Amino acid sequence: MPLVLEQALQLDAFHKCRLLTGPVGLDNQIKWVNILEILDDLRHIEEGEFLITTAYGFDLDDSIKQQRLLELLAGNRLAALAVQTGHYIKEIPGSFIKAAVVTGIPVIEIPGEISFKTLTRALLSELQQQNLVEKNGELLNRDDRLKIIAKQSREMMLKLLAGENPEKYSDSLRILHISPHAEFYMLQINSQLPAGKNGFAGGPAGSRDPATNRLLYNLVQLLVQYNLPFLAASLDFDLIALIQPVKPDFEQVLSAVHQLLRELELLNPHYLFSMGLSSCRGSLSEVNSALAEAAVAMEAARLRLAGESNLAGYPRLGFYKVLLEMKNLELLKSLYKETVAPLLHYDQRSGGALLETLRTYLKHLNHSEAAKELFIHRHTMRYRLEQIESLTGLKLGDPQKVFQLYIGLMVYDYLKARGVINT
Repeated sequence: MPLVLEQALQLDAFHKCRLLTGPVGLDNQIKWVNILEILDDLRHIEEGEFLITTAYGFDLDDSIKQQRLLELLAGNRLAALAVQTGHYIKEIPGSFIKAAVVTGIPVIEIPGEISFKTLTRALLSELQQQNLVEKNGELLNRDDRLKIIAKQSREMMLKLLAGENPEKYSDSLRILHISPHAEFYMLQINSQLPAGKNGFAGGPAGSRDPATNRLLYNLVQLLVQYNLPFLAASLDFDLIALIQPVKPDFEQVLSAVHQLLRELELLNPHYLFSMGLSSCRGSLSEVNSALAEAAVAMEAARLRLAGESNLAGYPRLGFYKVLLEMKNLELLKSLYKETVAPLLHYDQRSGGALLETLRTYLKHLNHSEAAKELFIHRHTMRYRLEQIESLTGLKLGDPQKVFQLYIGLMVYDYLKARGVINT
């Protein structure tokens, strides 16, 4: 059963919102939720979208701009326009409301204290419930419903990975709340059993189909629970997912997928997970390149190159992107030997801490700050830095040499994580 505007406005989340255009468009079907802080790029507004905005920078008193905007929204069959007041717009002018009635666009006023997240979650949850799959005229139970969603999601993911045109499947994608034109991220998740668990010695979960299917089902279960539009599938030994958040802010998405990973771990406490998140992409035709980024980020997480976290985001990898893509390990070993290897050998022989000292100094590029962090006197710090220069032959007063040492440290961390060098 489709969700129409009249039903949506009866949800608790919309209790304080006001419909300003009377009965206009109450039977409009809502197919998607979109947030645009600024009403600047409206090329990808799609039929059935419920558009939420602050209308920042838009002159609601300019009658010509008003008319152009409303005609564009009507031409794209927008379901409704919800404008937040109290921040950038004090009130929605009567002239705009009258013009909206004429063009058939329902306008809703959102009070300033109501967050967009509250409204989008409510709408996405209701869309999920309204799109229950029916069989023989009866609603399926939750378990069967999730299995069908997982199957449909997997089929669409494989079509996209095979390079098929997303526009060809736009209706099928919308059933899963995926827009061909909205921004998205890719996730790749590796799962391993520790040595000795069920006869497995750190083997991939994907090598056993029942285990992979269960993990994929858990992932789908969580993504549905989060009201996050997605496609998910298994690929070789890993799980992959395309997610399309309403507001594709990287930091917010990273926080959300971190919570997703924690809950996946709680559901499967015997597994060791590593997750990689791609950068944000704007077209579903980029799904393969986004997946390649997610795979690189996942490998960084598996090797704990992103600190102690088992989640890594591709945009945050820095130079590790280059190291993870580089196949010539001999070249990397050569870089390591020419930079920080003498420091490691010295520390091993003498019980010193030159490697840690260099790492801390490069973090601050300041003698005093580095000494404070290491709880040593600044004279001791200066002496250690002189030892580092002497052993490596690289002067810390030369920016190029400092960069060389920084890269050397990253190469060392990478080779150590890969087990290429022993420490």
